[in-house]
Amino acid sequence: MTSKHRHGLPRRKPELPAKNEIDTELPELEPVDDDLPVLQPVDEDLPTLEPVGDGPIQITCAASDEATFDTVLTVKVAPMDKQAVLDAVEAPLRRAASAAASQLRHQRVLVHFTGDAMIGSAVKDLVARVMQVHKPLKACVRRGFGDESVHEGALPQVKVATTEQAGTRVVEIATGDLEAVDLPMALQAHLGQLTTAARGKKFELRFTGSARPDAGVRDMLTKVLQEAGAARAAVGERALFDVDWHRRVKVERIGGAATVSVTPADDEATTIEALSMVLPQHAGDFAGAIVRLQFAREPRAAELGQCVESCRAAKPARIELAGAGEPQVVWPAVLAVLDGRETTVRVQPNGRSRAAVLAAFGREVGEHSATTKGKAVVVDWPAGFALDDEVANCLAQAIPTLAARTLACTVGGEEREPFVPAPASVSVNKGVHVLRIDSEAGKPPELQRAVDRCLRANGNELRGAAVRVQIVGAGAVSRTMMRSVCDSIEAAGAMRLEVDDHGTVDVLLPPMLAITRSGGDAVRITAVAGGRDAAQEELALQRELDAAQLPAGAQVSVVASATSAATTEAILVALVARGAARVVLDGPAAVQVHPPLFAAPEKKGGAVRVTAQPDADESMLVRQVEREMPGLLAKLGAVSTATVTIVWPRADAGGEPFQKCLQALLARKPAKVMLDRGDAGPEQVHPAPVPVPKPVQVPTPVQVPRPAAAAARAPDAAASGAAAPTAAPAPKVDASGPSLITLLGRRDEAVPPIVLLGVEHGADPMHIAKVEAQLQEHLPRFRGRCVLLVMRRGDADVPVRSDGPLLSALRNLVPTTAAATLVFRGPDAQQRPHFQVLHSTLRALPAGGVFADPRQRR
Repeated sequence: MTSKHRHGLPRRKPELPAKNEIDTELPELEPVDDDLPVLQPVDEDLPTLEPVGDGPIQITCAASDEATFDTVLTVKVAPMDKQAVLDAVEAPLRRAASAAASQLRHQRVLVHFTGDAMIGSAVKDLVARVMQVHKPLKACVRRGFGDESVHEGALPQVKVATTEQAGTRVVEIATGDLEAVDLPMALQAHLGQLTTAARGKKFELRFTGSARPDAGVRDMLTKVLQEAGAARAAVGERALFDVDWHRRVKVERIGGAATVSVTPADDEATTIEALSMVLPQHAGDFAGAIVRLQFAREPRAAELGQCVESCRAAKPARIELAGAGEPQVVWPAVLAVLDGRETTVRVQPNGRSRAAVLAAFGREVGEHSATTKGKAVVVDWPAGFALDDEVANCLAQAIPTLAARTLACTVGGEEREPFVPAPASVSVNKGVHVLRIDSEAGKPPELQRAVDRCLRANGNELRGAAVRVQIVGAGAVSRTMMRSVCDSIEAAGAMRLEVDDHGTVDVLLPPMLAITRSGGDAVRITAVAGGRDAAQEELALQRELDAAQLPAGAQVSVVASATSAATTEAILVALVARGAARVVLDGPAAVQVHPPLFAAPEKKGGAVRVTAQPDADESMLVRQVEREMPGLLAKLGAVSTATVTIVWPRADAGGEPFQKCLQALLARKPAKVMLDRGDAGPEQVHPAPVPVPKPVQVPTPVQVPRPAAAAARAPDAAASGAAAPTAAPAPKVDASGPSLITLLGRRDEAVPPIVLLGVEHGADPMHIAKVEAQLQEHLPRFRGRCVLLVMRRGDADVPVRSDGPLLSALRNLVPTTAAATLVFRGPDAQQRPHFQVLHSTLRALPAGGVFADPRQRR
């Protein structure tokens, strides 16, 4: 009883004899085989599992103190009804068994129930079912009635057969239905036989059945066979070790450096196998060290890769490959890939030289192609790294491998420069070098770097060439960048430069405007189209004038030798808009454009006022009239019922400028035209007033008598007191030729007296000189008279439409004595023959006025 109470068993019920209870509750046991296997000794330091607490049930697992058991599961049951024990114990027991599975498998296990509750025999079936899952060698229940066996197992076994084949000991191991976890225990019984006479032997172990050796089994076999002196061992085709490997791969550590000497085999696979097996055994030598790899010959890529892979697992400081010259750093890798909004490929020298970095970049980039494909990629070069042509070439070779959607480079995280898609490229199209700039490839500073690189690479090809800068993409290209690009192209020696900005072409070279300054405010501009169309001329004009920054108040002369008329006008308008004080369109007949001769016309009811502001010589005024009158008439519109007043200060009504203005105005058939000189009231110039009140008798043309005969008759006329003779005094004429002056008629009673002279028309200087010589003798007789000049060719009148050399000579000579000088202009717009006053000292005959031909009134 003492021992039972010590184990916590309940007292026997008085109404039931102990013998009867034992007879009814103990099962009949099968006889036990006396030839039980000898178990391996159990480690005395088995861990004690934490108690499984599940309310009234507490279970602990520990190594047994008894020689007959290896493991004890102690189940403490709190007081409860006997019928409730089974249900209360099942779940905690299953959990405790699962937690201690490794301590139960193939072990002798005792399940010991303690506590004050009555444990019925049904608990034995429960323990049997639970233990069977975990395959103990033997399971017993102790519940106060002695140890009751509830499960018997067997140790795992394999069948081993050994043969010799071509110098190799082949070991066939049949595992049957054995589980892999049981394989180490099953092999223990055969290790002695396996290692007998193993020294110098090669082993090949072949496993058949469901269980295959895992890493633990392979390590066990490797250790056993190596200690037995085997030369080589393999599991199937997988080698475990080979003494030849250690001859090919040797490791030596001195201080902080470890040297790996490799003698590669002819077969690459053999070398790789040796490296993968030997190097992991020296992980302690590699940790934190500089590992230097020395190959007896140039390593193959796979051999070097395996060597680096095996060494870096031990976390060395770095791995170098010895060779000719400086060792080459092969690990850590030169490239590190970081994922984010953009995929960053960071270039880390890790002790490498610049050349070694570029070489490693080319080797390693392929390892990251799966990560970079289709991504936005940034290659970040080390700080201070120059992105020169050597780097660009290295990058160009890697771009197809990276297969990035976009690719840019930075240096230490700064100075970003795009490379893919190509931000700038140069191609030749029909002899034109086209620099294509993708404005979406990056921000302006980034694009600038890419374009500069492209121009440096292609600069020599641009000398003397035609270049077109083509902007594509929806991004913005800054003015600063475009100016820099164009300056670079110009510095490269390009002869022609165009900028195609999304279809708008601006020709920058050669310049359209040649602008020279001659001191002060004088500026001369020569415009040459240079192959531009009208739209391109307009672009060049605005751009080049902006760049010229002409001073306000400049005196500008424009020579438009080869531009369109519209562009010439645009140049003139732009100069006026920019504040030029005077603008002259130069050429064979220069004309002042600004200030203009005419101000804008003023209209008020039926009155129209045209104001002229003459500030140039007569010839310039004529050209101004010719230039400005078409535009002025267009602004006037219909004037057939209007009175047009021409305000022309100090106008010479007979002068060519005013007459051209008047004739152009009369073509619009105004009702009346007035001239306001500014010194008196307006005078009517159209329709022309007729100052002669009576008709003039026009005699038949007669030969003007010789001056001598006229002189002889003059005293008689004066003495008799008779009226003035009807014929003018005969002028003195050169006797060597016919008279060029004919008296067509006169009227002495008119006020003023009128004389009508015919002058033979001609433009030859000798002819004009002869007319002047013949006219000199008549000048005294013109005093106080109104002289009407009619140009003649034979017997026909020649109307004077514009001033010529002959009329100019007459205008200079006749007015020296005559009171007024008029010239025959022919029919007007209404087909009325008329004279125009060239000069006058009489109010009745204002200069510029027109009068009907008195010969028509006969």
